[in-house]
Amino acid sequence: MTTTFVVTLILAALYPAAFSKILFVDNTVFTHKSGDLTLQLNPPPPATPVITPTEPWESWAVFAYNTVIQFNETYVRMYYDCITAAPNGRLGKRWLCLAESFDGGLTFHKPNLGIATFKGSTNNNIIYPTSDTHYVGTAPGSVFNDTNPSEPDERRWKFVVDTEVDGVRGIWVFCSADGLKFSACYKKPSMERSDTMNVAWYDNTLGHYVAYVRIDDVYPKEHGPSVSCSGDGLSADLRRIGRCAFSSLSDWGCTITNASTVLTFDKYDPPCLDVYTNAATIYEDLVLFFPSMYKHIDFGTGYSNDGLLDIRFATSRNNGRTASYVPSKTHSNRKPFINLGISNCPQLQQTKRPDSQWCADTDQLQHTSWDSATMYMAVGMVRDNKRGLLRMYHSGSPFTHGSDAGGHTWGLNSGIGVVSIRTDGFSYLNSDYIFNTQQSEMPQFTTVAVTVPAHGTKVVFNMQGGVAGYLLCALLDPTSQKPVPGFSLTDADALRGNWLEQPASWRKGNTSIVQLQNQKISFHVLLTDMKLFSIAFG
Repeated sequence: MTTTFVVTLILAALYPAAFSKILFVDNTVFTHKSGDLTLQLNPPPPATPVITPTEPWESWAVFAYNTVIQFNETYVRMYYDCITAAPNGRLGKRWLCLAESFDGGLTFHKPNLGIATFKGSTNNNIIYPTSDTHYVGTAPGSVFNDTNPSEPDERRWKFVVDTEVDGVRGIWVFCSADGLKFSACYKKPSMERSDTMNVAWYDNTLGHYVAYVRIDDVYPKEHGPSVSCSGDGLSADLRRIGRCAFSSLSDWGCTITNASTVLTFDKYDPPCLDVYTNAATIYEDLVLFFPSMYKHIDFGTGYSNDGLLDIRFATSRNNGRTASYVPSKTHSNRKPFINLGISNCPQLQQTKRPDSQWCADTDQLQHTSWDSATMYMAVGMVRDNKRGLLRMYHSGSPFTHGSDAGGHTWGLNSGIGVVSIRTDGFSYLNSDYIFNTQQSEMPQFTTVAVTVPAHGTKVVFNMQGGVAGYLLCALLDPTSQKPVPGFSLTDADALRGNWLEQPASWRKGNTSIVQLQNQKISFHVLLTDMKLFSIAFG
């Protein structure tokens, strides 16, 4: 059985809504920007696998739809998707399983939960479905701790799942007191089937629930009705991210055709590109999205529901109603946030399509990179405050979305890996190497007005500079746009180096801004040879 102990979720520490911070993910934070300043995506290094197939119920793959929840600095749960291979090698029974970490998400183990029966034994880590002999079709969804103050403790944990209950298939919401033993909360599905990892939570700011689902658009307008990915009748650009808002989890009040659009393809995207899963996650005052971009590729079979998937990054500042990519000099940073792993296949399949380049010898799928064809980001992340890192997790597989999955040829070569970035390090404001010019010609910007919180005693910068680089910070009256006395660029001390929380200072070491508490200010920052990730109050 799993270790039992009392833990306190640190959601408030993960997402401190009252803690003012400027993250450099879009241009809305600026009222003025000059010089060579650009917003840049900050992809992490390749992932290290932390969960791989080791059990009979995982024999087809450790797969796509996963949730990570941090309880404290050391204890982390991973609710993960795994699939048993059918006798013919095809996709078989699909499960929600549990892995636990006691070192902050660096390593995981699979506890014996004693909840579900698999081949006559309950010695497994399966949470749902609870039987392989009375199995119901299932595609796992997300797990969340419901912060709705009206929900009783015995229903505090929720599991959103595409499954069948009493012969009715749809998106069901299950409840639990401990996040382990779940049962259906209601007598009917909350929504029709939405073939993705549907993500939901209670938004305490808005006072109601939100869910992020899949929208299916059979006749997308972006590329015209005549565009088709192949000859099998499926149109191009089928999937996109939608949002539902509702007061009760029993009825989401939306469908896969009328949910409001959050993120979709547009004129800059090629045909046959879907915005698939969403991996919506709250971070500070943002909603982050890590969609799997699904490029339909016909690998010579005439089947359009096949192709490759990698992970992108988008953000929302309006409670997740709409999302956008990090801006660039052209239109946006749409490059992968997580790149596919290196393919080691020795041969390329020769087909009628010029972009068809995948394993001809599928046995090689056992030996190529575990994440070289498809990947999906897990919902949630882990904060390592001691190391100043964020840990995120994504699944990976060497087989494509469709054709390679016809038979089980990749062995145990799938899993979930961990990637790490610095705190707030999803993207940054980059200042190039600019010296030997007048101060007015140096790269600099002014922000929108922010309120110094009642607890704010200093301004801190998350920054990474070259040895020649530096940063100066002035505090402005947002109405007059003039420096607050004692906090001008002339007063500012130069900040240098690589810091997660470097206090700004003026007049040779003064860091205190106590006299500005509860007042509105704007930041005027001059920087060169510098990456700036965030500005916050300490």
